[in-house]
Amino acid sequence: MPLATSLDATEVAEIHRLYAEYCYALDGADGPAYAACFVPDGELHTPAGATAGHTALSAFAAGVAPVRHHVANVLVDGDADGEGATGRAYFVAYRFGEGGTRVIALGRYEDVLVRRDGRWRFAQRRVIVDG
Repeated sequence: MPLATSLDATEVAEIHRLYAEYCYALDGADGPAYAACFVPDGELHTPAGATAGHTALSAFAAGVAPVRHHVANVLVDGDADGEGATGRAYFVAYRFGEGGTRVIALGRYEDVLVRRDGRWRFAQRRVIVDG
């Protein structure tokens, strides 16, 4: 059975791009680009705790590399007014360096997204690690 959504194909593609921008920014330790994936008061919830606001999100991203993320099975569903959505996806994160490459986390994202100034951003991202 297909999921109900109020999003058109362009909006879904824009949200998929946001998911990719998030990964590239975090993997590159690009704090400003990472924070720009969120609304100004956006929240990131991980098993280690919560981070909120662009300044804290930027600092968080600056300390993460060297990492690579792969995101799959992205599903988004729009709300009735077309200005909000929920999303979910699976991820695998790898750490790499002189000692080789190893999986550091498997899990999923559960997201609340909003459209602000014509762009989709995360209002809240919850990282749920499997195992």
